[in-house]
Amino acid sequence: MKTIAKISEETLRIINYLQDIPHGQMLTYNLIAKECDVVMDTRGKSYLRTACKKLKREYSPIIGIGIELASAQTATGLVANKLVRIDKAVRRGERTYNNVTSDFYTEFTPQEQKQINFIGAAFGAIRVAAENGKHFLKNTTNMTPVNPQLPENVK
Repeated sequence: MKTIAKISEETLRIINYLQDIPHGQMLTYNLIAKECDVVMDTRGKSYLRTACKKLKREYSPIIGIGIELASAQTATGLVANKLVRIDKAVRRGERTYNNVTSDFYTEFTPQEQKQINFIGAAFGAIRVAAENGKHFLKNTTNMTPVNPQLPENVK
C-alpha cells in the first residue's frame, strides 16, 4: 500500500529554521531546541536528521554538542568518512566470505563458485577504495594541488 508520508510538526519547524542557515555553520542542540521549540532528546535528534534529509543538507555530528553543516572545506572529509564506515562493514562481510569459501568452496556448483568469486572481488574493490579514503583523511592537512603531467605531442 502506497501512502504519502506525513512530516511531523517538529520536523517542519526544524526544516523552516535550517533552510536559511548558511553552509558550514555549527549549530548546538541547545540553539536548535531554543529556535525551533523542539526538545533535543533522542526523538528531537531524529527530527533533526529527518529535516536534514528532506533539505538534502549534509552535516557532521558533534557528539553531545550539535551538528556542523557541510561546507566546501568539510565536504570531501564527509564523503571519505562515509567510505571508512562502509569499509568497517565490508571487513565483517569479507571475514564471513573468507570463512565460507575456505569451508564450502569445493562443494559449490561452478555457477555458485563464479558468484562467490564475484562477491569476493566486490569486497576487495570496496576495501581498496576505503583504504584510499583513509589515506586521504590522514593527508588532508598536507595536501597541495598537483597538476598531472600531460603529453605534449599526442598524435
